[in-house]
Amino acid sequence: GYRKIAILGSEQAWEQEQAEHIKSKFEELGGKVVSYELPPTDGDLRGEGLKIAASKPDAVALPIYFQKAQAAKRLREQGVKVPFYSVLIDNFMIDAAQGALEGTITISDVTPSKEFVEKYEKRFNQSPDFGSDTSYDTVKLIAQAMKATGSTDATVLKSYLKKLKTYQGSSGRLTFDGKGGVLKKPKLTVVKEGKIVDYTD
Repeated sequence: GYRKIAILGSEQAWEQEQAEHIKSKFEELGGKVVSYELPPTDGDLRGEGLKIAASKPDAVALPIYFQKAQAAKRLREQGVKVPFYSVLIDNFMIDAAQGALEGTITISDVTPSKEFVEKYEKRFNQSPDFGSDTSYDTVKLIAQAMKATGSTDATVLKSYLKKLKTYQGSSGRLTFDGKGGVLKKPKLTVVKEGKIVDYTD
């Protein structure tokens, strides 16, 4: 139902790519981007916060990663009270934002299984970070390819992996596209009482 949004990314390539995609898709759907900010990655974000506040958006997209907590704090300091939407969020960011990310809805394909999280926490006495589950699955898949082919040759392993259709791993159900790409269903989460929980309407 939003008609106008603000986007706060950065000059960093991945963050800029995310911002561009959000902008183009939102405009394609008939929405208006009232503030589009791509500051340097070492900026203090005060100026960007003022611009976004002045634009009076219905919501703010935060495809900014490394400065996400700082961005959220700056926006809240400037009186921006609309919902935040983000890509990727972790407990460190939530803690650093000191409540500014509360209610932020995030879409992510970082979906470690409950079993993986429990085993990880038991072994390392901390929660797994981004990519832990995916890295684990990657190693398991390479080991599976080596065992199945009896080879360590990269070309042979690549050929084996490209023939896979699906894999149920610690990071969820993976679907292989036959061209080297791996797809996974993303999920929505929300920051609620300082914790990342599954989002439900």
